[in-house]
Amino acid sequence: MNNNLPEEPLLSVKEFAKRTNRFTNQLYCLINYGNSYRKLRAIRVKGLWMIPESEITDYPFNKAVKLKNELTERVDNIEERLIKLEERVGL
Repeated sequence: MNNNLPEEPLLSVKEFAKRTNRFTNQLYCLINYGNSYRKLRAIRVKGLWMIPESEITDYPFNKAVKLKNELTERVDNIEERLIKLEERVGL
């Protein structure tokens, strides 16, 4: 259980399952055990597991999603560095 989740909409396991076309039992396994990449982020609210809405796009369900997430992070990092460089140069 992770209590350091960002302030964002939370979805029930059932709603998350519907939006990702997965079975609820698969999601409980991903919450408890994860896959080869990481566990599904979730928090207990009044005894029920709730999943941040961002996990719909951020969770690496497979190798392709993991690669997309890594590349997105790298591009974001490069953009931040470029902005800082442009500020230094005065563009």
